[in-house]
Amino acid sequence: MYETTVEISIDELIKELREVCNMRVILDHLSQSVEELAKLGVIKPEELRGLTTIEAIKGALDMMPADKRKQYDFFEKPREVPSNMRVVEDKNGFRWGIIHDQHL
Repeated sequence: MYETTVEISIDELIKELREVCNMRVILDHLSQSVEELAKLGVIKPEELRGLTTIEAIKGALDMMPADKRKQYDFFEKPREVPSNMRVVEDKNGFRWGIIHDQHL
């Protein structure tokens, strides 16, 4: 529902309604992203999205420039997941799947 006055022009009303609709779409995308973040953790970089096996990820990392590859050195030196976090499998391979425990 949208309230307005009778003095407003049709063009101005359409512009306002378009802005409201666009903001609703933006908020919907934002809320979906927050839900996915809570369920599956942070998103992978574009070069690694969709890759689910360690071998495929390592192959993609080998093709990256050295400076960008450095931030993903945890594939070379595996670390344990901290006790306050847990691993959830992302079947699509778009997110890392490491999230905080539900006690937060």
